[in-house]
Amino acid sequence: MRLEFEFIFEYVCQRCGIRLFVLPLRSPKLNGGVERAYPIYTEEPYEVTDRSLRVAELRKESLEWETT
Repeated sequence: MRLEFEFIFEYVCQRCGIRLFVLPLRSPKLNGGVERAYPIYTEEPYEVTDRSLRVAELRKESLEWETT
């Protein structure tokens, strides 16, 4: 699935004239905001909650958490 998305994403960017820059993984000096947010997204909403982990409910709560 990921390779399909990457292919489509790169194809659309190329057709639109958008130049892509691929950064190495775990490059906090090059991509600090995303690298810092990753542990927050993987830990906070899932590991510190006693809420349901049903996909529909979790999606709604995650969207609310991201926008507050």
